[in-house]
Amino acid sequence: MSGLRTAVHQGVKLMDLLKEIASLRAVMALPYASNDSAVMVDRATLSALCNAAESYLQPDLFAVPHQKKSATSAEAARKWRPKAKTNAMKILVHLQRVEWNGHKGLNREEVCKDLGMLTQTATGRLNVLKGAGYIEARGRREASTGFEQDVYYITQKGRDFLALEAA
Repeated sequence: MSGLRTAVHQGVKLMDLLKEIASLRAVMALPYASNDSAVMVDRATLSALCNAAESYLQPDLFAVPHQKKSATSAEAARKWRPKAKTNAMKILVHLQRVEWNGHKGLNREEVCKDLGMLTQTATGRLNVLKGAGYIEARGRREASTGFEQDVYYITQKGRDFLALEAA
């Protein structure tokens, strides 16, 4: 348990955190012996901590959709993946910056304008971030088109994710 707390406290990268969780899960699988100091852990707390940490990890968060039967489509998606992560990170960082400056969230049009993204790019990344729980839509605001759009805010999970990535 202390290993995971240390890892989270130090803000290790996500893959290191996944390895730490896997090793803690292995310890939990060992038979409990009250006189064995190596296995003396509060299993309920350890399990809850592992579950909470795993809920923050989304290995396919930045996956790019592609046609499963097409090798060229899969290759293009693989090449696009780093850019998709970069765009999602730009959106998360910008939403956090907007929050710090006291603004009332951003709609899709404002995200596109502020970050110079195409609507298609921003929409895909906003949907993925929202589905992962890193951002949430609260209310609607009228865009220049006259239609209302969701207003996005960063969540605590999104702030925690940025903190882990920054370390």
